[in-house]
Amino acid sequence: MQFKMLSTRCDPKGRLYLSRRIRAQYGEQFIVLEKPDGLKLLAVPFDPIADLEQLGTEFGDATNGNLKQDIHKQAVSELDP
Repeated sequence: MQFKMLSTRCDPKGRLYLSRRIRAQYGEQFIVLEKPDGLKLLAVPFDPIADLEQLGTEFGDATNGNLKQDIHKQAVSELDP
């Protein structure tokens, strides 16, 4: 995956400027996550319902039990490499 870096500054009122291209691609609403190592800007989806429906189709016929089991296995593997 290739990353592009964008540099921007806050104006005197604390607003960030994002280029027209960025706003056209990601929208005009964002969530700012405060992390210990900095900030992360996440775009609010244009159509959150459609995005959730798409995520649901990716799980196929998985049951809640199977999903919980898979999540537990992944968590354990990340704790005990």
